[in-house]
Amino acid sequence: MIRADASMEMGTGHVMRCLALAQAWQDKGGAVTLASSALPASMVPLLARNGIQHVPVVSPSASQADADETRALHSSLQAHWLVVDGYHFDDQYQSNVRQINGCLLTIDDLGHLSRYVADLVLNQNITAGHDLYPTRSITTDLLFGGRYALLRREFQTPPEQGSSQTSDSKNILVMMGGSDPHNTAAKVAHALFHVPGIHARIIAGALNPHLPTLHQLAAESQGKIEVLVNVQDMVAQMDWANLAVSAGGTSVLELASRQVPTLLLSIADNQRAISAALHEHHVMTHLGWYESTDESTITEAIKEHLLGPLSTRKKQEDTRKRCKELCDGQGAARVVRHMTELDSQSQHREISFWPASMEDRTLVYQWAQDPVSRQASFESASIPWEDHCAWFERKLADSASALWICRSTDNKALSVVRFDELCDDAVISINIAPDCRGCGLGSKIVSAACEVAFKTLRLRTIKAFIKNSNKASLRIFEKSGFSPSADTEAPAGARCFMRRNDANAEQVVDNQTPLP
Repeated sequence: MIRADASMEMGTGHVMRCLALAQAWQDKGGAVTLASSALPASMVPLLARNGIQHVPVVSPSASQADADETRALHSSLQAHWLVVDGYHFDDQYQSNVRQINGCLLTIDDLGHLSRYVADLVLNQNITAGHDLYPTRSITTDLLFGGRYALLRREFQTPPEQGSSQTSDSKNILVMMGGSDPHNTAAKVAHALFHVPGIHARIIAGALNPHLPTLHQLAAESQGKIEVLVNVQDMVAQMDWANLAVSAGGTSVLELASRQVPTLLLSIADNQRAISAALHEHHVMTHLGWYESTDESTITEAIKEHLLGPLSTRKKQEDTRKRCKELCDGQGAARVVRHMTELDSQSQHREISFWPASMEDRTLVYQWAQDPVSRQASFESASIPWEDHCAWFERKLADSASALWICRSTDNKALSVVRFDELCDDAVISINIAPDCRGCGLGSKIVSAACEVAFKTLRLRTIKAFIKNSNKASLRIFEKSGFSPSADTEAPAGARCFMRRNDANAEQVVDNQTPLP
């Protein structure tokens, strides 16, 4: 199930890339429903032609009621996944929909949320990196870059070597988004008037409020320019072009997959960094912000690419090679493969693990001071606050330790989990929140923590030292797959239990490793 919106203000890019993901999911035999609170009427037939059920969301978009409605629909569909794509779906919304019985995929561009709770985060942009997502669950997988670009089926076939891109024609494609709110295509059209020997096509959507102006400019161009509305064969249009002038939105990945040399104009704030990075990596040429880039600059850039030094076959081949390296059109299939693998591994969806921070210091101290916790500890004396603060700071800074907070889908803190002596082996310690004891969570938390640690910390074995008198912990660890071990290092009055990583080394995949 997909939750995404489209409108003249936000454009159609979020829904269109979700359409690509839907097609890849269907190719694996799955069914897709798209729920939206805003969707142009012209897009409903497109969804129907692609076998996608459309369900309107009646609640205000991104509200608590929207999240409730989305969860209810997801439950009624018995969907395996919920995909959320849109900048207006904030932290609270994502936390609310995370309570589904299934997996959550967040499609993102900005890294703007204060925390990411999804099972999988996809950022297909060249600017994507781990530094954008410092506050995420340890169990959140990340997919970055054009390798995972969500492009529709027609983009999977590579461009033919004999396409017009390798000819001496001067075909220009202008793409400023489905709605082009600033009428940037008109500025480009005026610039085209001053370039001899060209044929240009302006791609416009039905939502574009400036269509009359564009048609008038086409009429004045003496055959140089034509305007195409609601184009259904984008691949054919891109393969026709020798050069594109485009906004820095999702279309840049489509153009890269067709290996089209492209001039970029940023028409939205979120496009600036992406366009600059594509320029820096010599994939495309960024001309700048749409308002500050005048017509003469656009004219000269077009002449340089079609008539000047950048028009040589060697330059064109270099550009096509870099475009192909960025995006090969197979990204949607890779994402679906990753989703399928995660779905088969998701046994503990109701809990997640987060790196502890200084904000957790007081909570962990309160749990540690609980009488039951003190009794189960090897040092049962009360802990002075100053000592706890010093210990907590050391653990956060210690590369040989991992300190995690286990949380429920509604963000309730359930326990603290610690792994020490990180190498091939580690020692686990756990303290469950006093109000969560006796609820059957202990073995679930320990089992899930070990599975995550085996995967992300690359451990071979995990040990637990438990006091003989702590019958509850003994039962929890035995139920979690731990077996008694003849470890002589166990403290007096305690036993050592051990759990081994049964997965083969090649099956232990870091959550930052791309799929083949």
